[in-house]
Amino acid sequence: VVKSRGAAVKSEGSGQWPFHWPFLRHPQTVLEQWCQQQSVSCRFEVACSGPQHAPVYTANAMIRGERRGAGSSSKKLVAVNTAAYEALSVLGIDAACHTESEPGPKRKKSAQDSQVGKSPVPDNAYDRLNAYCVANKLELTTKEEEDGPAHERVHHVSVLIQREVKGRASAAKKKVALSNASAQALENCGQR
Repeated sequence: VVKSRGAAVKSEGSGQWPFHWPFLRHPQTVLEQWCQQQSVSCRFEVACSGPQHAPVYTANAMIRGERRGAGSSSKKLVAVNTAAYEALSVLGIDAACHTESEPGPKRKKSAQDSQVGKSPVPDNAYDRLNAYCVANKLELTTKEEEDGPAHERVHHVSVLIQREVKGRASAAKKKVALSNASAQALENCGQR
């Protein structure tokens, strides 16, 4: 079985939302909350084109009736979040660091709450590598393969930056293999 996932930032235009950045809240949520705080109307227009087996979603982020961001993808969520990410950039709002200025409903405090007003600090090798790639507008892709019987699975993970293998690792757990391959890629990029 071969699986692939990636967090890519396109070099054209203002870029595509880095959708595998785990500590980044969805840009759509951040934009909608900001608009609500500013008492500004916000909506997303989504159109679908292409054949049914390969749709292309195009989304526009409309603020006060003006298009402030656009995005397209084969996935609706990615198209909408890309449009929101672009709109946040146009408005000068940092989606990675944006926090609510007013407290919402009462909830338990999390580790992320202690980061209010600070840039989130990634806590594992993959998160650090992903943040590095997003900051430098590099394409990050992982390729995952599994072998062995179901009771003794071995996960092989390759980490590619700009389509070049920068790290490889194998382990019984996919998360461990991904972390080890990411650490190796960070070393190869001089980011240890």
